[in-house]
Amino acid sequence: MGETQDNKATLTESEFCQIVGISRTTAWRMREAGKLSYCQVGDKILYLPKHIDEFLASVEKPARAGNRQ
Repeated sequence: MGETQDNKATLTESEFCQIVGISRTTAWRMREAGKLSYCQVGDKILYLPKHIDEFLASVEKPARAGNRQ
C-alpha cells in the first residue's frame, strides 16, 4: 500500500472506496453478500488496511495467454 493512508489503523468507508475505486453502494452490496470484510463500531463502518489487499485479491483476474499483440 502507498502513503495514501498515512499509516492509519482504520479507513472510513469513503476513504476505502476512493482507494479501491468503487462506490459506497457497491461496497454495501459486497458487504451484504459477504464478499467484503469490514469492521463495525456502532453504526460506523471501518476498514483495515489489510481489507484493501483482500478486496483487490478477490476481484483480480488472471492474465490470459495468447492475447498479446
